[in-house]
Formats: sequence, structure tokens, C-alpha cells
Amino acid sequence: MKKLWSRPEIKVISVDLEQLGDVRMISDTQLKMKLEQAGYKFNKIYQASADVVYRKTENTDRLVFIDPTAADLEKTVSIDHAQVCLWKQLAEPSTLNQLEYILEEKYKIPQEQATETVINFINLLIKYNMLTIQ
Repeated sequence: MKKLWSRPEIKVISVDLEQLGDVRMISDTQLKMKLEQAGYKFNKIYQASADVVYRKTENTDRLVFIDPTAADLEKTVSIDHAQVCLWKQLAEPSTLNQLEYILEEKYKIPQEQATETVINFINLLIKYNMLTIQ
């Protein structure tokens, strides 16, 4: 049964725009960090789609769509070791901050690098419809 459309909920969140400054020429990662510093809370919950499985082949880590009859080999995505770590975490509902923290701790990388890695991976998963977002 198709899910009926429902009106999206709109929330107004106060952010100190003075702290943001000029954001026209910065990356998504830098913007996210500035928004957090200005008071915006990124509270979306991300989780791996039940229709996707992780497979390790000889030299490649892949995410593969599955369906009731067979894996759709046209819908596979190669991922690196940091993305494997994130995918495993996404088995449970997770926030961006939780995912960033995992990378920072495991790979001892700066927050900006962890944020960029997470945002890029989340965008990749969204592009291929491999993620649920609450």
C-alpha cells in the first residue's frame, strides 16, 4: 500500500548569523561546522537501508542492493575502509556527530576531515537510495 503524502513539518531554529559570516565560498563541511558553532543542531537520524548488504570480495569492499529474487549487480557501490566503518555503524540509527566521532577516534583524524568524509559518504548513500533518514 502506498504511503499517503503528508505535509512536511516546518521548524524555525534560531542561529546567530554573525557567527556564520560570509559563507558563499566555503565547503559543505565548513558550513556544517560553522552552523553547529552558531547553535544549529543537526539531529537527523541515519540508518542503512535494509535492501543493501555489505560484501567483501578479493580486493574490494562493496555495498550491494538485494531484492527477493537476486542481487542487482547494476546497483553496487565500491567503498573504502573508512566507509566500511561508517556502514557498520549505520546498522544502528546514528547522527552525523556520532559518525564523525567514530572516524575521529578510530583514525585519529581532525574533525574537519571526519566531517567531510561523513558528509560525502552520506551524500553517496542518498544518491543511490541506500539510506533511511528520520
